[in-house]
Amino acid sequence: MENFPMNGSVGNQNKNCGGINASLQQYNGKPFTKLCTDDLVGKWFETLEAANKFYYDYAHAIGFSVRKDVLRRGKDIEVSIRQWCCSCQGFRPDDDANRPKRVRTARKETRTGCKAVFLVNYCTKNKRYVVRNFITDHNHELVPPADSHFLRSRRNCTNSDVAQATVLRNVAIRTCHAYEYLVDKAGGYVNVGFRIKDLYNKIDGERREIMLEGDTEAALAYLNGKREGDSQFYCKFSVDEENRLCNLFWRDSRSLIDYESYGDVLLFDSTYKTNCYHKPLVLFVGSSNHLTSIVFGCALLLDETIETYTWVLQTFISSMNDKKPIAVLTDGDESMQRAIETVLPGCPHRLCSWHIGKSVRANVKDDKLRAKFYKLMWDSTNPDEFERLWTNMIEEFAPKNSRWFAMMYEKREKWAEAYCRGKFFARMRSTQRCEGMNKYVKDY
Repeated sequence: MENFPMNGSVGNQNKNCGGINASLQQYNGKPFTKLCTDDLVGKWFETLEAANKFYYDYAHAIGFSVRKDVLRRGKDIEVSIRQWCCSCQGFRPDDDANRPKRVRTARKETRTGCKAVFLVNYCTKNKRYVVRNFITDHNHELVPPADSHFLRSRRNCTNSDVAQATVLRNVAIRTCHAYEYLVDKAGGYVNVGFRIKDLYNKIDGERREIMLEGDTEAALAYLNGKREGDSQFYCKFSVDEENRLCNLFWRDSRSLIDYESYGDVLLFDSTYKTNCYHKPLVLFVGSSNHLTSIVFGCALLLDETIETYTWVLQTFISSMNDKKPIAVLTDGDESMQRAIETVLPGCPHRLCSWHIGKSVRANVKDDKLRAKFYKLMWDSTNPDEFERLWTNMIEEFAPKNSRWFAMMYEKREKWAEAYCRGKFFARMRSTQRCEGMNKYVKDY
């Protein structure tokens, strides 16, 4: 068996040629484009890192992205078997895109069942890694050399790049301008090693990783201090596997008293990620007998998924001595609706009329049809009359956006006055009270 030479035989990369020239990259004097199974199987690599570098350089030159696949650990060695494969290897499970409770749209299918792999395992006798399998055939189109720097496995936004961009942001230089600076410093877009979207994602990810120290520790210390002066003060938070703060909920004794008196109808809404940590702020708001707004509680959340909304809603109910509202108002967020169905089954749920009206204006362009829809939305008819008028409206106008109308019909019990009549919503039809509170919070 031959040893893998460590004297640069992988080839030379010309970083200023607008892409990688595969003919300049060689293994044992043979261009990467002409390598076959027999050229690699049985050959040695001194370290796993050397094998990893070879296959990533090979993939970059040929024009495909790499994904790490099989990993086995041994008793005497940290990694005994490692396999890399093409990113198009395998197929996505059929039930993944067709889940009935899926909230987000399924991503575009990119896997084609490609068989290209590179497998090495550790030989204890020689204390080196030997190549056991190397398949070069692909069943999909490869990326041309001029675009090879866009390959996902080749893009790498280093910590030093993020640190420089962060320093520039601290002196009021936008991320897009910081990226252009890094491009100029590297000598072009080909050499910078990542796209502007990668930089945005990296900076956003680091912002969301709030460790239980610094600002987080100070916030928790402040809330603990509030508890010492207010025996009914309530605070609860959750952390992830890496001890990072995920969700934080709090309410004071005044909010508990107000909820016990006026907590029959609950407005449940979240703001956009306007704080410096890019965390959604959820406000639980209600109305007093004088129709003034009351804040029942607040929460900073990791994201806006069904699981997170379920956690914060369960925490809110628990903090209020398990008293549940008799009605809830929200916007049209699907995750929020699913969480309410889980935590408050059977509770009347009304959608914000302002958000419904905004959706109508965006999806219904015919003025007469729009007027008919508003009439169905606000007229205090009964369900049977609503069904008759809805059928007549669809038959008369035959709207082109039938998909949107079908979706709104499925939700009719949450926005049509015919179905909401007789249920107590404290004279509220929209989440404007929450929006007013959000404006106040954003200003400060």
